[in-house]
Amino acid sequence: MKAQSSRLLAEAGWKLLTGTAANTTTKHYGFVPTEDTVIAAWSVTGSDGGVFDVVAHFGIGSATITTDFPALIIPVAYRNSNTHSIQLTSGAGVLLIEG
Repeated sequence: MKAQSSRLLAEAGWKLLTGTAANTTTKHYGFVPTEDTVIAAWSVTGSDGGVFDVVAHFGIGSATITTDFPALIIPVAYRNSNTHSIQLTSGAGVLLIEG
């Protein structure tokens, strides 16, 4: 049911992320898995120019993110960053985009 709800959010204008290509163009504040997923890399660049490694922050390196996981939300200090980058090894999920 959660996967279906997440797909509905994607259809409502949020970005459904699939495949293994890095997404560096969609500003977002979080990620919701719609199927079992491995996040290869996820980072944002703060206003001070420092790079914040979201994968390390959540301790999810090489972990399979299942649909039982809650939404992974970027800390508030980094949500308005100019540079967002996320890349999946496998699976799919929804990028939560601030409106």
